[in-house]
Amino acid sequence: MRVEHRSNSNPSMNPKKFLPFLLFSLSLYVFSSWMQHWQNPKTGSAKTPSYQSLWKRVDSCEKKGLTNDALKAVELIYSKAKAENNAPQFVKAVLHKMKFTQYKEEFSQEKTIEYLEKEVQSAQFPIRPILHSILADAYWQYYQNNRWKFQDRSTTVNFDKKDISTYSLKDLVNAAILNHKAALGFSKQSKEVKLEVFDEILIKGNAPTRSWRPTLYDFLAHRALDFFKNSEADVMMAAHQFSLNDAAYLKPYPDFLKYSIPIAADSLDFRYYAISLYQQVEQFKLDSKNTEGLLDVELDRIQFARSNSTLPNKEVTYLESLNWLSKEFKNSARIAEILFLKADLEISKTPENAESSDSLSKWNRKKAFEICQEIIKAYPKSRGANQAQNLMNQIRSKTLEVQIEKVNAPEVPNRMYIRYTNVPRLYFKIVKTNFFDYQILKGRFYGNNIISKLLKLETVKEFEQELPDDHDFNTHSTEVQLPALPLGYYVVLASTSKSFAQNNQVNSFQLFVVSNLAYINYKNKLGHNDFYVLNRESGKALAGVNAQVWTWGYNNKTKKGEYQKGESFVSDEKGFFRVPLPNQPFRNYFIAFKYGNEILFSDDNFYNHQRDNYESIITRSFIFTDRAIYRPGQTVYFKSILLSGRKNNFSPLTAKEVIVTFYDVNSQKISSQNLVTNEYGTVSGSFTAPMGVLNGQMRLSDGISSKYISVEEYKRPKFETAFDTLKGEYQLYDTVNMKGFAKAYAGNAIDGAKVNYRVLRKVNYPIWWYWYRPHARASQAVEI
Repeated sequence: MRVEHRSNSNPSMNPKKFLPFLLFSLSLYVFSSWMQHWQNPKTGSAKTPSYQSLWKRVDSCEKKGLTNDALKAVELIYSKAKAENNAPQFVKAVLHKMKFTQYKEEFSQEKTIEYLEKEVQSAQFPIRPILHSILADAYWQYYQNNRWKFQDRSTTVNFDKKDISTYSLKDLVNAAILNHKAALGFSKQSKEVKLEVFDEILIKGNAPTRSWRPTLYDFLAHRALDFFKNSEADVMMAAHQFSLNDAAYLKPYPDFLKYSIPIAADSLDFRYYAISLYQQVEQFKLDSKNTEGLLDVELDRIQFARSNSTLPNKEVTYLESLNWLSKEFKNSARIAEILFLKADLEISKTPENAESSDSLSKWNRKKAFEICQEIIKAYPKSRGANQAQNLMNQIRSKTLEVQIEKVNAPEVPNRMYIRYTNVPRLYFKIVKTNFFDYQILKGRFYGNNIISKLLKLETVKEFEQELPDDHDFNTHSTEVQLPALPLGYYVVLASTSKSFAQNNQVNSFQLFVVSNLAYINYKNKLGHNDFYVLNRESGKALAGVNAQVWTWGYNNKTKKGEYQKGESFVSDEKGFFRVPLPNQPFRNYFIAFKYGNEILFSDDNFYNHQRDNYESIITRSFIFTDRAIYRPGQTVYFKSILLSGRKNNFSPLTAKEVIVTFYDVNSQKISSQNLVTNEYGTVSGSFTAPMGVLNGQMRLSDGISSKYISVEEYKRPKFETAFDTLKGEYQLYDTVNMKGFAKAYAGNAIDGAKVNYRVLRKVNYPIWWYWYRPHARASQAVEI
């Protein structure tokens, strides 16, 4: 028998490829929600009980994972809405058809675009402009998801317009542009469609916002503007791009609407389409006497023009336009937003080094702060007041950066460099630590957690420092004295709170060392690292300094990463020692310099790498086994070939002692053999695969390379069984005839064998089950 398994997901679909399109579908669903109440006067209300019951059926099926049934219900809504010319229900049905279809089919984005293209051709107003806008987004999403794949593809002259996979990136961008333009091709009718019709199902914003963009044309136009303002596809443009090089683009609407915009040389120039559409929308607002809507587009346009203008004095023209708008629309509720843009302009004109710049720039932030205060006082509940409050919080936010020399001289005062914003006083605490404890602490904890741990260490010094502050809200810098300290490792903590509280306070910390030691390092032409150890104050070479090499590696016994000791060296009378190239191909390491009771760890990680351009000899090996899989107790025969040489000139490495080691699945040593290479550079031998241990992937290593083998309890199959592919579909309680065969690997049929079989069904868990048991499988086989 056959039990149909239904699921609300396609297990063969790649979730990473599907996620962007799912987000796209959700955004389109939000868009369609406000269209649900568009109706044909002849058919009455679109939100009828029949539509409600059908959508309830869709939701119920979707929650149960019955995708096919949900799709059938959507098809009924689609047919009904199309027959009644019910625009919102039709668009909603189209979007749901796309969503449920993509669960079952591969190449869902390509098929969605193909489906939308067909729907657009037969659709009428107001559905057609809406679908064009949706289709434009679909092309743009496809462009973003596949840009990496198509970036080297040239534009084809006679490409297959029905096959999107043959498009170049330029073709995709052009398709998006054409569909946005087609959506606006119904502008005359769209300007007559009021959004008031959609109030019953529309999730409204505040009342003034509705009045700014009250028509379907407004909605489609601003969707297109959002697309054309996007500079992501600028790489597709020609060398001579459209330039906003005239002051008219930045001036108020009386001058801007009179300006004749020159035609762009490139048909894919987004800035040209954006500024042209701004002109059309502003003219519509002026003609319809929508003052607030006109100001809405005006503010958006001059900000766009400012960002893209090539004029050297664009900030002056921009400010003049803001001043004109503040007078022209002085009675508007949006006057606060105009004032906010003036405050934001002051911030943008403030240079990074404002504290050392001219006196006018120095006080820009304070001027912006005062403008924001005026906005909040005069227009306390406006949108501009909210923007002003956010800007004020940004202006008076605190920042702190502490820099100290990594190594400082002992028993003498040193200096700290402090860079700060809005911090009048700092509190300092110096705690004692050591190199390894600090590195482990830093590796385990982050942010405020590590500061809490550092505050528990032994405190050596505590002090506070008043910082210069002229209340200009700029970033300043100064130097603070670091007290004299004995040899050792320390962490300095700085805070704006005396108690080093972490809520709404700024904290900083830095490790530093007090030591007399210093070193110079360079890599010679052979790739070795050469060191000279010196006295930090006098520069005198230090003999007898012990240099211990440390690496970070994985301990097979403890199953943890840990610091591991390497070789050690002693500096000669010139303070010199050399760390040669390692036996392994590459290595990262650092060094601990010890001189008497003084120790200094290198602040750099050194990297040794056996490169072909070094004149060093490289050893390579190749291990072979007689088989890839063994049973426990079987003999594992191996051979290893060792080669030595420089660059591409290698020869057999003879008379070389080699230790070949056999490791189990847990990297525990099973056995080893000491061998010597013969005149051909080879060694050979055998091990016995272990019994009574965990089976799996094991390895042989000669210290240079490794060979992996499998040790498993297996039995060589002598025959195979299989079923012919089922043809047709079956329902519950049908009789299913199945044909199969059993055939030996020698080719003959198996005769007289006993046949055992089981019938299984798949069980789907509900969504809440995954929260209760996150490791549960999506479905499991249950014997029936």
